[in-house]
Amino acid sequence: MKEDERILLREHRESALASDLLAQEALDVARRLFPQDTALSLMSTKYDSKNPNSYAFYSTIVSHIRQYPSEDQNNFFLEVWGPNGIDVPNAELLASYLTRCNTIPWFSPKEEVDVAILQAHISEHLSALNSESLPITLIKNDWSVEVTTEMEQEEIEDGPGTQFFAAFGNVKSRELEGMGSPIWSSIWVTASNPVFEAISKDSEDKFMGKLEGRLMFGGGIEDFKEDEKRSTGLYFAGWTAASHASTGAKYYVYMDEMKKFGFSNNPMESLIDIYKLGYYPMGVLEQEVDGEKKRVFGIFQPPIQS
Repeated sequence: MKEDERILLREHRESALASDLLAQEALDVARRLFPQDTALSLMSTKYDSKNPNSYAFYSTIVSHIRQYPSEDQNNFFLEVWGPNGIDVPNAELLASYLTRCNTIPWFSPKEEVDVAILQAHISEHLSALNSESLPITLIKNDWSVEVTTEMEQEEIEDGPGTQFFAAFGNVKSRELEGMGSPIWSSIWVTASNPVFEAISKDSEDKFMGKLEGRLMFGGGIEDFKEDEKRSTGLYFAGWTAASHASTGAKYYVYMDEMKKFGFSNNPMESLIDIYKLGYYPMGVLEQEVDGEKKRVFGIFQPPIQS
C-alpha cells in the first residue's frame, strides 16, 4: 500500500473509501500471491450492477484464501497488515494469529480431550490476565444445557478480565487511534468471519423468533428440536468466540502499550488453543456448592464429529 493511500485510509477512516482501499489492498496481495487463482481475477472492489456477484469485500477475500495452506495464508496477512501494507505494529504476530483464526474447525471436535489439557489452557489464559487459576467445569453434547447455563448466569462483577479490558480502554496512542475504525472493524472481520461461517445461517432467526417467544410465555428450550437447540447454542457461542478472536487480534496491535499495564502475554491465545480443539470456552461461571457460590470456568464440548 502506498503512503498516500495509508493517509487516505486514516483521514477517511469512517467512510466507504477507507473500506474500499483496504479491500483493494487485500485483493492486490491475494492476486500477487496466488496468480493461478482465476476466481481472484474475477473479483472487484467496485460494484458492478451488471455483475453484482463479482463485488468483493475484505471479508470475501479472507474467506477465499482459507483454501490455501497456513503458510500461504500467513504470507497474505503479513503482506496486508505489515510494512508493505497497512503497516500496523507487531504485524508478524498479528499475521500468525489471524492465520490460526482462519483455520479453526469451530465447534467441531474430532475427539474428546483430556480435562488436564483443557485445565492447562484455562490456567494459562487466567495467568495472562494476571488472575488466579480457576477449576473448569465441563458441559458435554447438549446445546440446550449450554444455552440455559449461559442465560441463567448473572453478570459477574470484577471478573478475571476486568483489569485487562480497562487497560484496553486506557491505551493512549495517537498513531493507533489514527488508523481508524476500518482497520479495527476489518480485524474483527478477519478474526470472527470464520466463526460465523461455521454456525448455522438461520441461528439468529431461530434465536430471535423461537427462544424469545418461549421465554416471553414462561417456556424454555428443553422441547426444542435438536437442530433448533444447536442453532440457539451456536448463536451464543458464535458471538463469544468472535469477541475472543477479535480481542486477541487487537491485542497484538496494542501489545507495546498493553505491556506497560502489565499484560505481557495475549490471554486469547490459550482460548484459541481450546477453539482449535473444537471446544467452546464459555467463560467464568458462578455455581452454588454447599450453599456457597464458587467461580469456575465453563467449557462446552459440542457433539464429537465422526
